[in-house]
Amino acid sequence: MGLWLGGFSMKKLVGLLVMLVGACTAPARIDQMVGQFSTPALAETDARYQSVRIARADVDPKAHPVWYTSISNESLSGAVRATLDGRGLFALYPGNAKMEMDVQLVDFRRPPAKLDEATTVSIRYVVRDVSTGGKVFDQTITTVGTAPFEKNVPSDQRTRAAAEQAMAENMAQFINKFMAATGQPQAQPQAPQPKKPKAKQQ
Repeated sequence: MGLWLGGFSMKKLVGLLVMLVGACTAPARIDQMVGQFSTPALAETDARYQSVRIARADVDPKAHPVWYTSISNESLSGAVRATLDGRGLFALYPGNAKMEMDVQLVDFRRPPAKLDEATTVSIRYVVRDVSTGGKVFDQTITTVGTAPFEKNVPSDQRTRAAAEQAMAENMAQFINKFMAATGQPQAQPQAPQPKKPKAKQQ
């Protein structure tokens, strides 16, 4: 016989919990977490073109309880790769990469039971020089995604949409910050040189 708790057997209680978790979880889609840009990708002549490989991409379990929208290690890695590739940064041949990066989702928060979904994500990006091991970039970026209440849209889909929006914005901000940090210094215009006076003819 199963253990009874307030009219529920342990077996039924576990089954109910599994159903509730399943109903609240909607896996985030990789293509919806990719950073979006209105500017062209890197040119092949840029030193950073296809120069970055991904060493590690994972989700901190402490930051991502199972009942929240599901972002797996695989979907995080896929979104990072697609974002890098879309900007011309991803190294198609890892052995040729000049830089490698570690990415970790370190915080994932959403307010309890609200009509309008809002999700906050924090991701740490660490990029190192392959030859020296020195850090080229190390920042934790926090972004927020929202999904307003719509009568005919299930709660789990709005939760997923808010998370995907936050992730896509996070990826875009990383790219912008990384490009600024690794950009080639622009040549400074030279100051006009004073003209030498012409020698007087004798």
